[in-house]
Amino acid sequence: MTIESLDVVLYTALFIFPGFIMNSIIDAINPPKKTGEGILFLKYFSLSIINCACCSWIYIAVLERVDNKVLFWLLLLIVTVFGSIIIALIIALIKQNNWVYTVLGIFKIKAIHPTASAWDFYFSQQKASYVIVTLIDNTKIKGLYSSHSFSSSDEENRDLFLEKIYYKNDDKEWNEEKENHGCYIAKDQIKFIEFMEGSSTNGK
Repeated sequence: MTIESLDVVLYTALFIFPGFIMNSIIDAINPPKKTGEGILFLKYFSLSIINCACCSWIYIAVLERVDNKVLFWLLLLIVTVFGSIIIALIIALIKQNNWVYTVLGIFKIKAIHPTASAWDFYFSQQKASYVIVTLIDNTKIKGLYSSHSFSSSDEENRDLFLEKIYYKNDDKEWNEEKENHGCYIAKDQIKFIEFMEGSSTNGK
């Protein structure tokens, strides 16, 4: 199969496109870091190279065996999209579970933890937990952080949404505010947060 000028454009698009897909998937699973446009471009480019290297044997097979033009480009598109998704999920899981950090620890190699902040470290685990949020005026808000709650991954806007709010009764037990549909807490109002497992909230 000969390569024409239009083919060059399509090949270039298929090379660049996976970097965007992979970066979007990785950032959706792991807290993204803010980077400049130059660094972001290099990240896209590097991810595209990884995808191209992993799928190169399939690309070669399609190039050598498929003569139908439409089928050829359709197969390349399918391989590129699904290949980039699978590779991105693998990279995201490696980052999420800190496998590189763990392996380096086995060999007694000290490394900086890949997670940017304690906020990202805890909330990226998506653990359901009862919380006590102490505000800067020392007001305490008791609530539940779970699947319908939200914590911002933007390092400049660490706001919080709790899906359920609780109050203490006379026996110092937590009772849900039935008419409350959640609570938004702005970043500049949070002093510190306490996390508790299960329902061990008596006396808090």
